Amino acid sequence: MATNEELIGRSDVDDIEAILSVTNTDVDEAVHAVRDNAEAIFTWDYEKGARPKLTRLYEKAKTSMWNGETDLPWDTEVDQESVVMANGRAPDVLDRVIAGEEVGTLFLPHGGLVPAKKRWLGYTARPKGRVIVDALNAVKGDTKDPTKFLAAIGAVSFKSPRGDFKFDAATHNVINPVYIRELVKDPQLGYTNKVVATVAGVADPGK
Repeated sequence: MATNEELIGRSDVDDIEAILSVTNTDVDEAVHAVRDNAEAIFTWDYEKGARPKLTRLYEKAKTSMWNGETDLPWDTEVDQESVVMANGRAPDVLDRVIAGEEVGTLFLPHGGLVPAKKRWLGYTARPKGRVIVDALNAVKGDTKDPTKFLAAIGAVSFKSPRGDFKFDAATHNVINPVYIRELVKDPQLGYTNKVVATVAGVADPGK
């Protein structure tokens, strides 16, 4: 059996510095040949209709499993800002929720509706982008030294929409506040979550 060194050029498959040092010289290739014990060609060309056999296989699979195009009532008007938390093991739970049956707990948005793009920019893209930008600023844009760049990422800290953001030096997991919420009934919003306490600087126990 071939060793990791022979297959990928390093003995430790999880060597982060070695992984970050690998550069992609084939970013514009649609088809790329990879050396293997068995002959194979990998292609990233998924243009619809370009590969008839793959299209036929896909269409055949759709008829023998759950099909999102035909099995969901797409004409049903839904509020994309509201969330229903229900038991996924309950019989026909999705159909019952869509039909308006009182299943599980309905969580309504606070105040006006927030557009999906704005919500994504405000609560998802911003923290991730801030980490990269701050780390790049710390190394003055020089990412040739992976160890230095990783250290810069680990040192990033700022105030995010969820509160103070930083990394745990021991586990590299994110440290963020945890909000204790209580389910209350609001005269305008119905049942909603109300923050009753905040625990600052909670580290993820995962290693």
